[in-house]
Amino acid sequence: MYDLGGRVVERICLPDRNGGTVWADFSDSLPNGIYILHLRSSTASASVRITVIADSLL
Repeated sequence: MYDLGGRVVERICLPDRNGGTVWADFSDSLPNGIYILHLRSSTASASVRITVIADSLL
């Protein structure tokens, strides 16, 4: 996961398996902002923009 400056802010090690769902909780480690999550495998890659907005009233 990268911030908009291109710096790596988190790395996620995925299990060696085909398919399925992987969950990661960044609720305590990412400040408000916009991030790019880039996923890559041996056969494909994809990127998605994530916006983190913490609710200070909780």
